[in-house]
Amino acid sequence: MSDLKLAARLGLNESNLPVLFILTDAFLWYYLNLNTLAAVSVGSEADYMLLVSVHALGVIIAAMLGLLFAGSRRKLLFFWTFLGFVTPFLPFLGSLATPPYFQVISFVWGFSFGLGMPSCLSFFAESVKIENRGRFSGLALFVAFSGAVIISEFAKVFDVWALYLSLSIIRLLGFVPLLNLNIEKRSLKLTRNMVASVFGRRLHLFLIPWFTFNIIDLLEGLLLRNLVKDTFSEYYVLIQLVSLLVLGVFVFFGGLCSDLFGRKPVIVFGFSIMGIAYAVVSIVPHVLFAWFFFSVCEGLALGSFYTVFIAVIWGDLAPEGSKELYYFIGSLPFFLATILQLPLAGYMMLLNETSAFSLAAFFLFLTVLPILFVPETLPEKKILERQVKDYVEKAKKLKDKYA
Repeated sequence: MSDLKLAARLGLNESNLPVLFILTDAFLWYYLNLNTLAAVSVGSEADYMLLVSVHALGVIIAAMLGLLFAGSRRKLLFFWTFLGFVTPFLPFLGSLATPPYFQVISFVWGFSFGLGMPSCLSFFAESVKIENRGRFSGLALFVAFSGAVIISEFAKVFDVWALYLSLSIIRLLGFVPLLNLNIEKRSLKLTRNMVASVFGRRLHLFLIPWFTFNIIDLLEGLLLRNLVKDTFSEYYVLIQLVSLLVLGVFVFFGGLCSDLFGRKPVIVFGFSIMGIAYAVVSIVPHVLFAWFFFSVCEGLALGSFYTVFIAVIWGDLAPEGSKELYYFIGSLPFFLATILQLPLAGYMMLLNETSAFSLAAFFLFLTVLPILFVPETLPEKKILERQVKDYVEKAKKLKDKYA
């Protein structure tokens, strides 16, 4: 009975469990993909920043093409899954397993991920009730993130080839729900009015802060790593581990909070706490506690942002029939920032760490302002319904306890 109650609280039922599987499988493939690129860069002369930039470019180009074929959603998702199953075998071709050619493989892997992702997320948003999307996608991201870390660590016992095989097997499993899932044919056609509606829904008030955060997080991260390595080299791994653990847990709890209290409070909390974290390390950059505090804050913010900005908010904003387009536009800040970090990294390294952290804190506080002017995307009625439901359940428990 308790398992059934837990499933109900998570918004899970027989009809949307396959959707959870598809979403988790896709996210797991993506995170394991990045870990594989990191392993390749460590074991060769390949530049990891260049590999992930090329990968992000592949994601964007493929997602644009995916919009054109989103009308045949079932065929697109099958072909998308097939690409993810086949492309991990490319490094087994001897001539492609060297650093120069691995840039091509990185692009192909990005392409294999991006092609069907807007349709996958659109299918998720249509299949899951708006008041359950946060916890649902948070659960998928938590399982995917944790699974990628576990598989990557296990693969270290063997070789990078084990990661290639893992990537292929994961996408092979993605066929299982697609075979039994009834995915209706879409009639999506990109029109001028549909594209114009994007700008009429205040989408830019979410996009600008999301893009700003990604740029700051990626570029400041270069300075952070160097400073912590030089100052607290013996604690560097532990600080990273703390951030990853908090991030992994809060991708779910951030999504849960977005369902309970709304999307805006979670977003404002994330920007505010990161602004405070950067302010602290700018004041006391040589105090160890400040960096542990920063790692916890970063994990909290990233966890909540990944759930809300990647999987939830764009489905809330999109009118019926336009969700693929909104998810594509909503993903652009994340991948564009990944591409831009390569040309901007050199200029960033010229800045003084303390000044850079102070600027980051200032801009992060500014990014909160646009969010304050946007309406809450989770209907207030849903928030009140859940609060009343929780109140009734607590009242029943108290009655049973003292009866």
